[in-house]
Amino acid sequence: MDLNDQYMFLNFAESVNYDTGVSLSFRFGTAPSVTPEDWTGVGGSSGNFRSTGTWGTAPSSNVALVDKAQPILYQASTMDVDGDGQIDAIRLKFSEAMSDSTNAASDWTVSSYTVSSLSRGTANDDTVDLILTEKSSPDTGATPTVKYIGSTFADLHSNILYTKSIVAQDAVAPRILTATGTAFQTTLVIQFSEGVIATGGGNLAVSSFSYTDGANGGVTSIASLTQPNGAGGSVTAAANTLFANSDFGVNGDSVAAVSNAIKDNAGNVCGTEAVKIIGISGAVASAIFNVWFCFAMITIAVLAL
Repeated sequence: MDLNDQYMFLNFAESVNYDTGVSLSFRFGTAPSVTPEDWTGVGGSSGNFRSTGTWGTAPSSNVALVDKAQPILYQASTMDVDGDGQIDAIRLKFSEAMSDSTNAASDWTVSSYTVSSLSRGTANDDTVDLILTEKSSPDTGATPTVKYIGSTFADLHSNILYTKSIVAQDAVAPRILTATGTAFQTTLVIQFSEGVIATGGGNLAVSSFSYTDGANGGVTSIASLTQPNGAGGSVTAAANTLFANSDFGVNGDSVAAVSNAIKDNAGNVCGTEAVKIIGISGAVASAIFNVWFCFAMITIAVLAL
């Protein structure tokens, strides 16, 4: 902008909110003099920018400002829509409403995942969900990089998306995937969808879990945690007695996280859905024991020769 040319730049204090699509207007009034400290900005309502009469006749109504600000992608959050411990979508948030017709699934990449489709929700709003093909392993702690590789995605005034890449934040709560025990033993291994810690930090405790005795016999509670560090995604517990066959399966016992007792490193609190305990049945365990016993007897007999 040159001095005394036909352009004027208006500077505003930034809003605390994302507002690249905000509607603004202004109008000129008349005043005997003009100095920067006399100017008063207008945001979508009546008001004045004072000027001298030498600038010509001021319009009597507000003049709308044309939106030329490029939208930005300011947030990407992982999702586990079906709650199976594997992320299946990423929610994108933009600084203003976007034109759905200018967006396509093929214009997006997510590191280590395949974008299968888009879920737009409300038409032409500021949110888009990238639908992912699930992996075969639990990954609720994943924070993949999202990239826009297209060239047409624009706001409602045809301003092309400015942001090209963003790292997704972990917004998915961990969950217990499996709880596995073995008949005639007390060991119970609880597997999570990602590494976890106690809500207050550090190792998990017996009080982090609730145990339901569905079988009405056998194991009735967790006695201790023999491996309480959940950073690797699992902990090992000791039951209060030996597991029986009846403790397993649909009608057997279950374990769940206590509300607000367990979280991941991003602060997402573990879900409290109960998981049925699975394990090696008594028949299989007995067969294993019998094979071991026979082998031991044969060994003793051979040694005795």
